[in-house]
Amino acid sequence: DEPHVASPTWSETALDKHYVDQPIGKEELEGFLNTPLPSHPKLVRGQLKNGLRYLILPNKVPANRFEAHMEVHVGSI
Repeated sequence: DEPHVASPTWSETALDKHYVDQPIGKEELEGFLNTPLPSHPKLVRGQLKNGLRYLILPNKVPANRFEAHMEVHVGSI
């Protein structure tokens, strides 16, 4: 089963990792920052004829429910 996308719980393996600040070179940092972010394999992207872009991601939790978010890019910024 897939966890909910916005699950507030941490996996056991994530809690076991020790995050230590280690020096990193400029080239290594630039390479990391230029690496594309991975996309969820079930993410569907599209665009309607009127230009509206959309994303669809299946969500199992809660069952038999629909969740929608709208982001509007308008204004002076």
